[in-house]
Amino acid sequence: MKKIIGTFIFLAMSSTMFFSQPTVLATEDNVTILTEEPPQELVQLVMFRLPYYSAMLAVDDKISDQHQALGKPFSIFNDDLNETTFCFPFYVNKKLVKTVIGYRTHQSWQTNLSGFLVAELKDLFTSQDYSFENIAFIQKNEDIYLFTDAQPLTFFYDSKASMGSLSPEKVKLRNFSEQSLVTTSNTATFAQKKICKS
Repeated sequence: MKKIIGTFIFLAMSSTMFFSQPTVLATEDNVTILTEEPPQELVQLVMFRLPYYSAMLAVDDKISDQHQALGKPFSIFNDDLNETTFCFPFYVNKKLVKTVIGYRTHQSWQTNLSGFLVAELKDLFTSQDYSFENIAFIQKNEDIYLFTDAQPLTFFYDSKASMGSLSPEKVKLRNFSEQSLVTTSNTATFAQKKICKS
């Protein structure tokens, strides 16, 4: 019983400590992302693992004792498998350095801290090509495409696992529905939360 109470106290304190003070990214970051609502179970899992991710950054990347912030998650819909992965941008000193990827396996959510999509997201968030457009991320044939207001699909990420990328005109979506998406706040004002004090 003490262990259960201790776990709840730890989660409550972690939530307050890690997610209490908002910060803002650079103003040139002006893309609005459409996303599925992330499951609360996944959000809580990522929050619980934040100290572990911070320790990984300190050991693997020699990044510690700096302002770390977790970005609001957005969805990447896999049209082939009819399932969704969530990406949480991870910032250090207001610079995107990693992503936390949340994915479902059997009956539970799993997470992974990596450099997946970091370079592509940096380019996207600072690009003028998508200024003031609503975009969504769709995975097809292992590659990732952007669904935008202006055009149905734009190529975004070429996966090494794909058997050659398809041009956006040749991609046929079977399961994607725009109705499942909600608009997030502009990425310049994503609900960035402090992970540790600077």
